[in-house]
Amino acid sequence: GIAWVGNDGFFYSSYDKPDGSELSAMTDQHKLYYHKLGTPQSEDKVIFGATDEQKHRYVGASVTEDDRYLLVSAAVSTSGNKLFIKDLSQPDSGFVTIVDDTTSDIDLLDNQGETLYLVTNRNAPNRKVVKVSAKAPQPENWQDVIPETENVLRASTGAGFIFANYIVDAIAKVKQYDYDGKLVRDIELPGVGSVGGFGSKKDAETLYFSFANYITPGSIYAFEPKAGASSLYNQPKVNFDPSRYVSEQVFYTSKDGTKVPMIISYRKDLKRDGSNPTILYGYGGFNISLTPSFSVANAVWMELGGVYAVANIRGGGEYGKAWHTAGTQLQKQNVFD
Repeated sequence: GIAWVGNDGFFYSSYDKPDGSELSAMTDQHKLYYHKLGTPQSEDKVIFGATDEQKHRYVGASVTEDDRYLLVSAAVSTSGNKLFIKDLSQPDSGFVTIVDDTTSDIDLLDNQGETLYLVTNRNAPNRKVVKVSAKAPQPENWQDVIPETENVLRASTGAGFIFANYIVDAIAKVKQYDYDGKLVRDIELPGVGSVGGFGSKKDAETLYFSFANYITPGSIYAFEPKAGASSLYNQPKVNFDPSRYVSEQVFYTSKDGTKVPMIISYRKDLKRDGSNPTILYGYGGFNISLTPSFSVANAVWMELGGVYAVANIRGGGEYGKAWHTAGTQLQKQNVFD
């Protein structure tokens, strides 16, 4: 992606054209460039990644909303990243290292002046929000704003608030905080399902979020952050009546005694006597969480009398790093048991 700096230009990442086949040659040195609007791309300058010391497979950039700070993420795989910061208000300033190892994930959430807000799983497998001064941004100076909980966190900001989106038994729960970490409210959602959004600029008066589950097509809701009220903003025109169906969560016990959640969806008039055709779906890999979503194909299946069941087996990310690890490598059999 790209990271804009006001209306002047943007940062973007690219690989050099490989020697030999463009389809098979290795591309292992990602570089960050800056493009100034109104100039040819040939004049773009490399900002990060040109040296052997800065050689990484993946390099990305983010810029704070006030255009003051550039943060550069550098990684050698899809998990774990280094993080560097540059003060854009000081043209001759260099990069300051925040984290110089790839044992954890760290991302910029926001800033308030010189205070940075970061989301990380460093010493917090389920992720937490921390704050730190940009003048001394190393981990030993971090202060918890939203501490780690037993549930996996995804965080966003908008209208001057932090929104903590947790996966609780594979279902979304959202909490609204101020920048001091004080809980404002638990947000009432339209139902049991998956949620995304709540992100916008600090001066936004209305935020928007998406909601969906196995019997509800993805819809957009407007949210008033001061009052905490939500209202339906837009929903797709689908010839499907959710009121005729039920989607319920159950728990079953794996072979080793571990409790595993599963969501079962079907027509309300269906008798659950074990004779109904059933699609049982699971994944259990790559730290991917199977959260409720709507599918036309599954809707047709249920309309015809089928049952659709999704098991949140180990190997996924529904309960954090430990749940994922318990379904990998020598523990892979847990996925199937």
